[in-house]
Amino acid sequence: MNPIPSVPIPTWPMTTNGYLDVVLLVSIASIMVVFAMLLWRAWPTVRERLSLICPVRLRRARVHFSLAPTGERMDVLRCSIFGRRPISCGKVCMHASPRI
Repeated sequence: MNPIPSVPIPTWPMTTNGYLDVVLLVSIASIMVVFAMLLWRAWPTVRERLSLICPVRLRRARVHFSLAPTGERMDVLRCSIFGRRPISCGKVCMHASPRI
């Protein structure tokens, strides 16, 4: 008959090899990242951000638009030329905006 070993017998099979723990953690993290990307992509887009030439000031501007459910631009939310002030240019950039 074989004697009982003096070290405790592991009950969790992953404790025998440390590399299995690393593989398990990396695979769980990868699954979580893929799931988060899936949720992010499924979220409806309600804003669009563009860098364009402002038709009023003829300068480069970063503009945030709010979008309708059809994808058309409804309003200018923020413009880098005006900063935090109210946008008072007539919002001509909603209709034609060449991308930079």
